[in-house]
Amino acid sequence: MGLQWCWDWKEEEWIGIKHGKEANVGEYLSDDGSQIGEKKRRLNMEQVKAFEKSFELGNKLEPERKLQLARALGLQPRQIAIWFQNRRSKWKTKQLEKDYDVLKRQYEAIKSDNDSFQAQNPKLQAEASNEVGLAYNRVQEFKAEILALTQMHEGYHTESSNLKLELDSTAKPQEGFRRKN
Repeated sequence: MGLQWCWDWKEEEWIGIKHGKEANVGEYLSDDGSQIGEKKRRLNMEQVKAFEKSFELGNKLEPERKLQLARALGLQPRQIAIWFQNRRSKWKTKQLEKDYDVLKRQYEAIKSDNDSFQAQNPKLQAEASNEVGLAYNRVQEFKAEILALTQMHEGYHTESSNLKLELDSTAKPQEGFRRKN
C-alpha cells in the first residue's frame, strides 16, 4: 500500500492517505504524522520554551538539529519542522507590521511637512511678488536718477564747453602775461 498526500481544506493541512481496499478514516494521517480524528496535542510550556530558545539561535532548522529537538521533546521531526515553519511565518508577519508602522510614521511626517509647505506657499509667493515689485520700482527709480544725472551732466558739459568757447574768443591777454606763439 502506498501513501498519497492530499490537501484537507477543512483542516487546512496536508494529509497522507493509505491506498488499498481496506482504507478507512482511521488510516488517514495528518501533516504531523498523527492519525486524523485523533485529538491534536498541545505543546506544553517546556516544549514551547525549548522551541523559542532554539528559534532565537537560528530560525532555519538543519536536519540534525530537528532530530535532536524531536528526541529531546518527544515529538515527531515533522512536528518540529511545522512549528519552525509556522514560527518563521509569524516572525515575518510581525516584522512586516513593524516595517509598515515605521514607514507609516515616516509617511505621516513627510505628509505633515508637505501640508505645512503647501500652506506657506501662497504666503511666500505673495511676499516674493511684493519684494519683486519693490525691487522693480527701485530699479525704475535708479534709472530715472541716472537719466536725470546724465542729462544734467550733459547739460553742464555743453554749457561749460560753450562758456569756454566764449571765454577763449573774448579773452584778452592780461598785462604781464604774454601769449605764446
